[in-house]
Amino acid sequence: MRREIDFRFVIKLIIVMFLITPIFFGFSSEFLLPQKINVFSISIVLFGIILIFILSEITVRYQISEASFENLKSHEVIESFISSDYFTLYSTFLITMIMEELIFRFYIVGLLIHFTGSFYTILVSGIIFSLFHIHTWFSHHNRDITLIFLAYSFLLGLLNAYILITLGILFSIFVHYFLALAFYYEIYRKFDKTNRERF
Repeated sequence: MRREIDFRFVIKLIIVMFLITPIFFGFSSEFLLPQKINVFSISIVLFGIILIFILSEITVRYQISEASFENLKSHEVIESFISSDYFTLYSTFLITMIMEELIFRFYIVGLLIHFTGSFYTILVSGIIFSLFHIHTWFSHHNRDITLIFLAYSFLLGLLNAYILITLGILFSIFVHYFLALAFYYEIYRKFDKTNRERF
């Protein structure tokens, strides 16, 4: 069976190619590989991953209502879980995470760090990443979903900016993909469990 061309995927892939190009000319090359591997930095990263994972579990369990589920079913990742569309989950979504990390961490942090210290760079990066996710309001028109996405994006932005500075871009892409996929899977799982209990 021949698969249709997903033009959103192709466009995202082209954007990623353009975003990667400056790296070949040495732009922010210090963020390609780990810079500060020590027990302290690894501890902060692990603590951040566990904290965000636990907060997302609590949020999904207690803050996302049945009405929110219906609203979120149209989200690309949740829709992919529902329809078992693994191409979207493992390629299109991954490309989106790479694109976000290149823009919001590699380039924004790469520029900000030259003007201010690490603390303010991480904070501003988290705020910018959170504000970017205001688009959730326009796609779902739900205050609770928007606030959840803004808070989650802020925390993830803080963590991934720190990861970029200490461990490099590849690790920040991995953490972003893992935590976001886990968050969406938890939403899908709760929705799926609710549907199964009805029948």
